Amino acid sequence: MKHITVLLMLGFVAVLFSSGSAFAQAQNNDHLFVSSTFKTATPEGGRLTERDSLLEIYHKQVTEKNPLVLSQRVMQHFYGHDSHDMVFVTEYKNWADLDAAGTKDTELFEKYWADDASRRQYNRMFNKYFAGHSDEIYSEKTKLRK
Repeated sequence: MKHITVLLMLGFVAVLFSSGSAFAQAQNNDHLFVSSTFKTATPEGGRLTERDSLLEIYHKQVTEKNPLVLSQRVMQHFYGHDSHDMVFVTEYKNWADLDAAGTKDTELFEKYWADDASRRQYNRMFNKYFAGHSDEIYSEKTKLRK
């Protein structure tokens, strides 16, 4: 009886590991998305046109030039209780690309803003329009696409 119990438990553990492995492999085929939710701020003397211009410059000089970024959507709050949300959803092929994209973003950022003073100035201007953010990482379930 003891041997049967041990064999059943080993079989159960084997099923768990094999199904987990299959689940991990399925996830590896799905693209990953980073959803960054920023809380916008309205600084004294600030202008939405300036904020949007800063976002466009970064997008053209960094995001569009990063080959590891498959796509990006930027959405601003339209309707509901909190009009301060701006959401960036960035798509990557896999975890390795997501991880390497940060390094590439830094490289592109430092190439366009070549000296410390210009980087600090851009960051100071950009940061006055945002009061913090959160990041979440999601995997796409491609079979559920419309």
